[in-house]
This record gives sequence, C-alpha cells and structure tokens, in this order.
Amino acid sequence: MHSFAPQPDRAPPQVDLAAIREACWQEQAIEIDYTDLNGATSTRVIWPLGLSYSERSLLVLAHCRLRMDFRMFHINRITALRQSG
Repeated sequence: MHSFAPQPDRAPPQVDLAAIREACWQEQAIEIDYTDLNGATSTRVIWPLGLSYSERSLLVLAHCRLRMDFRMFHINRITALRQSG
C-alpha cells in the first residue's frame, strides 16, 4: 500500500539508531547528551527499552537515571551517545 500523504517534517537523527537498538537488545545503559524543548542541555544515563516511530517523530522510551523515572526522549534532540560503564 502506498500513502500519498506529504512526507513528514521529521529532522534526521544526529546519533546512530543502531547503537540505541543494540542497547535495548543487550539491556545496557547508555549516556546521552540531550537538549530539551527550552534549549537546556543535560547529560543523562538511560536504560532504553524501545524505539517508537511515527510520522512526525522518533522516540526512545527509557528509564532515566537522572529523574529515576520512565521518560520519552525525542531522538532528534539527542546530540551525542556513548556506552555507559
């Protein structure tokens, strides 16, 4: 089936999605540099659980060690990604 809808305005990710997928599969923590909607940046250690793809956004559902809670992170706002020790 082909959709004739206009293409989404989704910004391309700045990080390798394969690294996030691998961390999900291997149940490993990763460290990310993240910029929120207000432009504030932070470094967080997250335990990614899965990726969500939609027409307008790519998201990673993860447990955030900074907030000690589950969060949704927009992948296009992740500016760097590293393996967490």
